[in-house]
Amino acid sequence: MKRFKSVFSIILCLVFAALVFSSCSAPERTLKVAQLASAGDLLKDYLSFNNDTSIMVPEPVGSEFFKNSVLVGDSITLKLRSYVTDQRNKGVKCLENAKFLCSGNMSYYNAGLEKGVKDSVLPSINGDDVYIEDGLKEYGAEKVFIMLGMNDFCLFDFDTDIENAVKLIKRIEEKNPGILIYIQSVTPILASFEHGKFTNENVDAFNARLKEMCEEHGWNYIDISSAFKDSDNCLKEEYCSDQDSSGQGIHFTEEGCRVWIDTLVSNF
Repeated sequence: MKRFKSVFSIILCLVFAALVFSSCSAPERTLKVAQLASAGDLLKDYLSFNNDTSIMVPEPVGSEFFKNSVLVGDSITLKLRSYVTDQRNKGVKCLENAKFLCSGNMSYYNAGLEKGVKDSVLPSINGDDVYIEDGLKEYGAEKVFIMLGMNDFCLFDFDTDIENAVKLIKRIEEKNPGILIYIQSVTPILASFEHGKFTNENVDAFNARLKEMCEEHGWNYIDISSAFKDSDNCLKEEYCSDQDSSGQGIHFTEEGCRVWIDTLVSNF
């Protein structure tokens, strides 16, 4: 009974915060949204600690922006898809109705190759491989969030990587007139897995080129990488799910996926 009263008290606090927010002037609203979000996080932590899934916590403010969106990516995005699917199966609203087009080892380069050609890697819908631009068309995407490049920047020089990225994105625009393009930065690597060209220094350099590309072509760039970095500019260990000898030091834990979603939502 005491536990129920505690949860009820927290909910009352959230409701009160929402009422205050609705009556605020514009400059004050930003503060109240932040306060409400913090209260929501406290409730999430409380419910998680007590294994209470009977109360659903709303998505962060701004998540409605992702309605009719598609996230495109490689195996890193596959992990995010699994996380989002799991949350939705539990009845938790997550990134609205956003869909996914992703495949392990996919890159700007190999996603631009023809079907059946050696090295071609494409996502699939209902078991059939599709070009990214066709998949977006089929899904009726209004916005696309692309995270590719981890399998590019070690393969070619940056100029070639950017050329491949521009070609793919222009194909997307041609097939999907009016679609909004959002390019997500490549995320960092666990320190112990850096080798050769596969370094966080190159990740940062590649991201700088992606940002320049977006500025030149009028596309939107989102810095995801910074949210995952430790003080040495490497992937934080607590966010990495593949730290053993069979891993790659780049994939995320569930907590890492939550940070990713929070970072995306915070931009809108």
